[in-house]
Amino acid sequence: MRDIPYRIPAASPVRAGQFPKDGGRQPWLDRPDAVKRVARRVASGEITRQQGNLCLKWIKDGYLILDGFLSANQLDLAWAASPSLRAS
Repeated sequence: MRDIPYRIPAASPVRAGQFPKDGGRQPWLDRPDAVKRVARRVASGEITRQQGNLCLKWIKDGYLILDGFLSANQLDLAWAASPSLRAS
């Protein structure tokens, strides 16, 4: 597979309303007590320990890298569906 140049569109602001909420205006992973909330959710079985660790990484660093999250086929489909994003 050859590399395809990619034109990154201007980023639009991210709004709290674009994320799941936990009863308030701020996403629960962005709240001051987020670490405690992760611990409670792991303890209750609502999320797994692995998911809890991903949440803690997000809280600490503000991003996640999920290796293998999308298959090669899914990536190919995404590229095919978004010709306007490829550089001409």
